[in-house]
Amino acid sequence: MRTIERTHRFKRDYRRESRGHRRADLDKRLAASGYPGVNVNALLPRGPSSFEPLSNQAHMTGLPVEVEALA
Repeated sequence: MRTIERTHRFKRDYRRESRGHRRADLDKRLAASGYPGVNVNALLPRGPSSFEPLSNQAHMTGLPVEVEALA
């Protein structure tokens, strides 16, 4: 996990963003930035069969995944 150095500039920007229209999910977005390289798009299917034929929208729901505890 990457750590974020909480410099004067970071604190100033965080204070500004916490007053904006995205304040509800600011901490979630900040937590996600601690895990660079994690990308849900890597789980999505690829190729012609990955699109719904009528609307041409990608199949992005109901992805089968397995989760295991590390310890």
